[in-house]
Amino acid sequence: MLTSIAFGYFLSAIVVSLLSIGRRISFINALTISIFLTPISGLITVLNIGRSLRVSRYITRYQCPQCKKEFTEPHFICPKCEEKMLQMNLHQIKHLQIT
Repeated sequence: MLTSIAFGYFLSAIVVSLLSIGRRISFINALTISIFLTPISGLITVLNIGRSLRVSRYITRYQCPQCKKEFTEPHFICPKCEEKMLQMNLHQIKHLQIT
C-alpha cells in the first residue's frame, strides 16, 4: 500500500517535471520542487513560469522613410516613391523572428 502511494507520488512528480520542457525552468528544478514540495506546488510553479523565447534568426527588410513601405528584396530606391518621381533611399531594418 505504501509503495503504491510512493510510486504514484514520484510518477506524478515526473509528469509535472515533463511539463517544464520548453519553459524557463529546467527539468531538474521542476522535479526537485515537485518531490520536496509536492507535485501540486510543482505544477503551480511550472504553469506560472512563462515559455522560453527562441530567436531563430534575424530577417532583413528595407523600409522607405517617406511611405513606410517595407520590402524583403534589397532595393536602393523605393519603387512606390519612384513612381511619384521621388528618389527615397531605403533604410535597412533587422527584425527578430521569434518562435
